[in-house]
Amino acid sequence: MFDLVRQYPAQVLNWHDRRTAPSLAEGLKRFGGTALGGMNDHDTLVHGTPEAVRAEALEAIAQTGGKRLILGAGCVTFTNTPEANIQAVRDAVEQRPL
Repeated sequence: MFDLVRQYPAQVLNWHDRRTAPSLAEGLKRFGGTALGGMNDHDTLVHGTPEAVRAEALEAIAQTGGKRLILGAGCVTFTNTPEANIQAVRDAVEQRPL
């Protein structure tokens, strides 16, 4: 479905890049705007450790070179996401240690 929506008149696309193709890097090659994603909303954010969350966030930033990326969930951030995991995403963006 990515190729069906990449031509929409939108500046940002959000998709489950951790669950389905394309990756963030590939998506940005095919879409001229900004990607919103990089985090597995259920597995990593809800059930992962802060260390796993940070690693996934840093890997997403590396895929995009930190450009044209809004780091977030592939869909939504669930209300039962541990606060420590949300903080780990922010710390990764700000390059602060856990």
